Amino acid sequence: MSSRVDTPWKTVFRLAVLAALAWGGYELVVVRGVLRPAPAADAPVPEEVVREIHDRVAEEYRNDPCYLGVGPIVHRPRENRYRVDLLVDAGCAGQAKGMCQEVSELVARITRADVEVWAYTSSYAPLARYVP
Repeated sequence: MSSRVDTPWKTVFRLAVLAALAWGGYELVVVRGVLRPAPAADAPVPEEVVREIHDRVAEEYRNDPCYLGVGPIVHRPRENRYRVDLLVDAGCAGQAKGMCQEVSELVARITRADVEVWAYTSSYAPLARYVP
């Protein structure tokens, strides 16, 4: 009668391979979220909200020579966050950060959500951003 017993180094090697596979699987499934469903696309912002944001920001900066307009407005429903692009004169780079913060607070009062504001020149070169 014979019994088959593996040598200790074979057992340790097999356990190391098994641990490496388990760690790799954890990395893929949990950390990188391979099996997680794809995030939903950004939802279009209702037209009346866009109009109200444009009107309120234009009213706020009516006499400011640095303000050129409001660019695209995007809503990210999973994060409950809006993104607003603000068009600013290229010579007003120093004021752009403050304008971003003011616009973020103004739009947050309208939408009751977090608002991320990016300031760009008329040629869409980034000047500043504000993310609460």
